[in-house]
Amino acid sequence: MLGRVFVLWAPPRSISTAFERVIAERGDFVVLHEPLCDIAACGSYRHRITPEHAPELNGYQELMAYVGGLTSRKNVFIKDTCEYDHRSSVDGSDYIRNSQHLFMLRDLAKVINSHAHINPNLTSDEIGYRHLSDMYDLVSSQARLPPQFVDADHFVIEPERVVRAFCHLNSLEYMEKALTWDPGNIPLWDRTQRWHTDVAKSSHIAPIEKHHEMRVDNTAKLKNIYLENLPFYERLRNLAQLGVKDQTFGESSIEPLRNAKGKLKPSMDERSREPLAVIKPALRSERTIETTSTEYVPWPGDFL
Repeated sequence: MLGRVFVLWAPPRSISTAFERVIAERGDFVVLHEPLCDIAACGSYRHRITPEHAPELNGYQELMAYVGGLTSRKNVFIKDTCEYDHRSSVDGSDYIRNSQHLFMLRDLAKVINSHAHINPNLTSDEIGYRHLSDMYDLVSSQARLPPQFVDADHFVIEPERVVRAFCHLNSLEYMEKALTWDPGNIPLWDRTQRWHTDVAKSSHIAPIEKHHEMRVDNTAKLKNIYLENLPFYERLRNLAQLGVKDQTFGESSIEPLRNAKGKLKPSMDERSREPLAVIKPALRSERTIETTSTEYVPWPGDFL
């Protein structure tokens, strides 16, 4: 039986590597760390399985074929961040069609403050919410399975609950052992270690108190970046909240975000917003393809 492919899309600095760390600790997934980002930045991706074994993939088609081959052995989990617009590299592929896609959302101000701490010269597009919103449209119009959302802020506070929900929703065994690990970097992160120091120092998921000198509330540049990304962030939060009618995970009720004419309400103040459920399937957009079944359609596909 072929394995399944899960793809997690996230803005940089959204705690997505911590979620990836949990998946890696399970032992029943092959994990790829930001392959599309590496190809966009460097022209190739080196899958650092161990320090001694790191096959290099030159371009998107080699990556797709490689992922298809991995499913003959295990499930595959791929995490990519959206400082780049990845749509042209995956549009129309089985990477989109036959994978289970997850979209991770973290409070916009926290994402910007954390990003600016490492990269003070950041640009608005590097925050990633514009590209994340565009990728959601591509996924929801082409993928056979509806996308799912993960709330990063809930994940930090209640990791067991979020991981249990992820496993239940995707018919995976819940493994308590995956919530703890020995501190240290893993080979997957070799190229981007400086971005993952917190998770590398950790042994489990927990909130970390940090004070950043440059913040949205005291730096004009960051405030402008916040305002530019806010419509995309709000749109994805609204889509996530609307994605559950009979809510299984998270809070017991979510106020509908539509007005009497069925249109989305304007952005709400952060303090009054209902929280997202921890993980849940999202409604498809109007451009969603029609399928007769929501069952998993296995890899491989186009490039094999």
